[in-house]
Amino acid sequence: MLAIFGERDTFVPVEKSALNWKRGLEKADNKDVTIKIFESGDHSLVEVKTGGLKELPRLRRFVPGGFEFQKEWLLKHVTLDAQP
Repeated sequence: MLAIFGERDTFVPVEKSALNWKRGLEKADNKDVTIKIFESGDHSLVEVKTGGLKELPRLRRFVPGGFEFQKEWLLKHVTLDAQP
């Protein structure tokens, strides 16, 4: 299970949400849990300074390293079958 959050999310209390995910997955006996919080990310994992709505027109990119982090996690956790 991979759960990703943006630290500057103004819609969801990030630390509380991450802790709830962690506790719930532990209770479900899920042994393979990764929770990642991107420092400069908002709810959509777009790079922000504050996460406020006034910033929206100026947003230009996703959090640095976000796609690479997901790719590496997937490569470690998913096996692809080469059958046609």
